[in-house]
Amino acid sequence: MRAADAEYVRTVRPALLAVLRAAPDDPAACAQAIETLLAAGDRHRWDRFVTSASRHGVLGIINAQMAGMPQLPDAVRQNVLQRVALEELWHEHLDRGLRRAVSALAAAGIDACALKGPLLARRLYSPPAARYAVDVDLLVRPENLESALDAFTHAGYIPETGATAEYLLKYGHHVGLSRPGEPPIELHFRAYAGFGVEIAADMLLARAERFSIGDGLSLLVPAPEEEFVYLATHAAGHSFIRLVWLYDLKLLCRRHPALDWRQVADLAERCSVKSAVAYTLRLLDRWLNVVPSSVPRTLTRPSAAARIADWLLTEVSTPQPESPRDKLGGLLFTSLLCDTMRSGLWLWQHHLGRMTRRRLYQLAPVYFPERWSA
Repeated sequence: MRAADAEYVRTVRPALLAVLRAAPDDPAACAQAIETLLAAGDRHRWDRFVTSASRHGVLGIINAQMAGMPQLPDAVRQNVLQRVALEELWHEHLDRGLRRAVSALAAAGIDACALKGPLLARRLYSPPAARYAVDVDLLVRPENLESALDAFTHAGYIPETGATAEYLLKYGHHVGLSRPGEPPIELHFRAYAGFGVEIAADMLLARAERFSIGDGLSLLVPAPEEEFVYLATHAAGHSFIRLVWLYDLKLLCRRHPALDWRQVADLAERCSVKSAVAYTLRLLDRWLNVVPSSVPRTLTRPSAAARIADWLLTEVSTPQPESPRDKLGGLLFTSLLCDTMRSGLWLWQHHLGRMTRRRLYQLAPVYFPERWSA
């Protein structure tokens, strides 16, 4: 690990976690964590703190806790305010893009379910713009995928094509869409693909509830138990590289204190992602002090593989430049959270084969099929 990454793990991440543990209900503890960082008097550390908060998608949350602190250095305050202003503008852009996307689908008679993004922010965050999102994620039933793509194409969106798009259709869970002046859209046709398994769209749609977004438009949102399984699996699948994914789960538990944990455990087991969901719950406890009551022991008892994954956690969850080491570390970490040895082995052979094919294609594209570039 580079020296800069080691500094992040030693000083910056603990400060971020201290704020996220206390927010939103204990502003005094948030202020104390920030004052501890201020006391160090290290401008470079502060810059790292603000940059890291932005990269983790939690700068809006941090800003809400720092807003009333007069001792904050002016340069730091201006840096934060500028970044937050840009994130608020992007959130408004995403919200408008979501409405236009839903309008395009509604005109074609297609129902969609919102995943993460601005609608999650609207339901769990105050203000919603505090929750930064990159794009708009919508889930449709697989039998409606072609019709949905036609509707978006008619509305001026351009679906992703080529080897990567073909790969995602076969092994992934979404199709990318773009349109000039609009935020990117990920159109999902599976709930999730990862950990050596595929989770059908119906996992999230079976008990989804309707949510109005105004102007006569509405979307489906997952039931709380299904949403917890989805968000926990997604966070684990990305090696917890963004802290906002764990904070989402904290707020989801806060919003639904009567969450049925037996149902969460049963659903995770049926979808073959119990190990990933269990690990996420352990990390919620360790990093954010979120300890829900009545969680079945099957989701709290660490497996031997999870204990090995603990050794890799610091490395794989630390943002760092993409490299073969980083990819292999993430692959090993993910495989340890697979529910069965068979799915873990499939994950290894699949992604090692994919990495090898991509490397060969990059070295000699004339001699290999374009699909190897995916």
